[in-house]
Amino acid sequence: MWRQLDAGNTAAFLLLFAAASPLYLESARLLAVAAFIARAAAAALRLLGVEASAAANVLWTPRGGLMVTQECISTPLIPVYLAAVLAYSSTWRRRALGLIAASRWLARDQRPASLAQVPIIVTVAVAALVCSLSPERRIGPFTIVRPSGILYGLLPMFRAYARFGVMVQLMAALLAGIGVDHLRQTSTSRAQIVLVALLVLTVGEYAVWPPALWRDVLPTTAHRWIARQPDRLRVLDCAPLTPASASVQWLTGDQVSLLSGPFDDCTEPNLSQKLAAAGYTHLLVRRGTWDGRWFAHHPTPDGLRVQARFGDGEVFAVTAPPPSVYTAEMTAFSPREHDEGMTWRWMGPDASWTIVNRSGRPIVAALDIKMWALGGARGLELLLDRQEVQRLVIEERRRLYRVGPLALTPGDHAIVFHPTDPPTVADDLPKNGDRRPLSFAVGAWQWTVQGEQP
Repeated sequence: MWRQLDAGNTAAFLLLFAAASPLYLESARLLAVAAFIARAAAAALRLLGVEASAAANVLWTPRGGLMVTQECISTPLIPVYLAAVLAYSSTWRRRALGLIAASRWLARDQRPASLAQVPIIVTVAVAALVCSLSPERRIGPFTIVRPSGILYGLLPMFRAYARFGVMVQLMAALLAGIGVDHLRQTSTSRAQIVLVALLVLTVGEYAVWPPALWRDVLPTTAHRWIARQPDRLRVLDCAPLTPASASVQWLTGDQVSLLSGPFDDCTEPNLSQKLAAAGYTHLLVRRGTWDGRWFAHHPTPDGLRVQARFGDGEVFAVTAPPPSVYTAEMTAFSPREHDEGMTWRWMGPDASWTIVNRSGRPIVAALDIKMWALGGARGLELLLDRQEVQRLVIEERRRLYRVGPLALTPGDHAIVFHPTDPPTVADDLPKNGDRRPLSFAVGAWQWTVQGEQP
């Protein structure tokens, strides 16, 4: 009777846990604590040589992510263990021992008695392996939902599907042990040689060799060079900010920041002036990237000086003085394009710049800007802080245009580029498959301070 009562209470508790889990799993305080544990777990794993990073309450490894949830509040080592398991791969030596056990069971060999457990162990291992796969897999236009996705929909408590990987590793270890036991009881010399060879290789695989335990957690040698400098630097890394790269800023003590917000383009004209105005001391360019190839095949831009070169990156010192006026941000422009000699960004309908007068006094400035129109001459209306200041006719050929003089008070201002004609879909002209509606391309530009405002 008591056993039936305990079983009923347990079942009722599990049903209540599954029903209530969506409520407490969305708690803001719980997510804040989980995010802290994810960052701490990522740091601990990096010290152990496992590549890991954290974004919100998700712990990322090269093989997938782990969501840190309420269980980790009381047991913070859970994400460390699961991520380490996720990063670990069974060696072929241990798989070979497991296959020996499975093959002997298929041959109906009942020595040793543990071979009788092989089908159960294999079944559990296969089921756990299937459940440990990611929730979805896209193959072309088709999305295949895997068991972990179905389990989470039915019971949200099964959200960290990588936990099933623990069971896979355990079953593999049991099969390997049964394989060792079978080879040990086999009297043939060939079986003994195979056993000794596999055991020696397995021991060698897991032997601790101190130099192999250490690797640099920073992405390039250039990052390590920055971290070793005695003076504190402020560096822009020409790599996009992603969940995997977010840890770079933390690992370098907030000395390195990645491309985001106003600083989203390392081949922008006059970048050195913009970096100087924002207080950056250096620019880091990784080799093997688009930016890296551009810097490698073009002269060093004005205002930058090569300070360190490595096989995987370059570090440029910012030598440009902070400008009195500069373009701080480009809004509603397409990503940068290039040919062998220059780069540009297209705009469609209205686009804008944020410009800054940092001189501390009212000034008069002029802008020389290289522009060209798509598919023939087009009219362009320029507005400064919502007031029309100039009208231009932009030709199809590339050429410089003078904008201004513009009266700028200290601080931020907005320049709006407003086409007087509607944009044209690029594919309507050269039939290149580009469906963007485009009007003008903006190349290089240069600000000139003409004097103080009277």
